[in-house]
Amino acid sequence: MSFFDKFTSKKGKSEQHKKSAYTLVDNSGQKKVEDKKNENKDSQEKQTKKNDEQLIGLKSKYSHILSKPLITEKASYLQSVGQYVFEVHPKANKIEIKKAVAAIYRVQPVSVNIIKSNGKYVRYGRHVGQTKSIKKAVITLKEGDKIEIYEGV
Repeated sequence: MSFFDKFTSKKGKSEQHKKSAYTLVDNSGQKKVEDKKNENKDSQEKQTKKNDEQLIGLKSKYSHILSKPLITEKASYLQSVGQYVFEVHPKANKIEIKKAVAAIYRVQPVSVNIIKSNGKYVRYGRHVGQTKSIKKAVITLKEGDKIEIYEGV
């Protein structure tokens, strides 16, 4: 590139830029015209990246609602029927829980049932206390849907 190339008209530059955007050079030095399919692939990759970023944002938004899956004999039986049991935040409601399950596990719940269990009074010698109160959610999924992280536990 010489010093005087800077002063050429913008029309000439834009045509060169367009040509360079749509041409590729092989190892043999021959130029090939790029397919529009490559542009579509790039746009699809960008879209999937954007969707993944949105899902990560949703996961972080709803991660505090679902504390942990509960693993008991009854929960294992319910799993075979298509219901999953989670410990949830004490102030979470059914709508928030449904949105959290949809965002984190990518499945659409059919229904959500909530169980509140108060803490039990315990005594250790002369000391008296109370265990933690928890809130459980039983989530029913459609037939064929599964929560993968919960499998095999």
